Amino acid sequence: MISKTTFVCILMVSLFAIGRCRQLDVGEIKSSSNFIFEKCVRDRCGEEECWCCVIDPLRPCKKTDKECNADGKCPIPWS
Repeated sequence: MISKTTFVCILMVSLFAIGRCRQLDVGEIKSSSNFIFEKCVRDRCGEEECWCCVIDPLRPCKKTDKECNADGKCPIPWS
């Protein structure tokens, strides 16, 4: 039997972890075993929004997400 204090600590850590997981932006989930990771993330380039490569942030950013995802030199994360 675990103590009430241990139970409350485990519960709090679990709720914190669930909250952090909900904030992650990992793309769509097609199935439970197939994740789609985006190559590009939205950023601010001066006054305009732009899309930048996740893996290689030194690459020039693109105006749209389609242009950025089509860039062959921007690798897919975790592949």
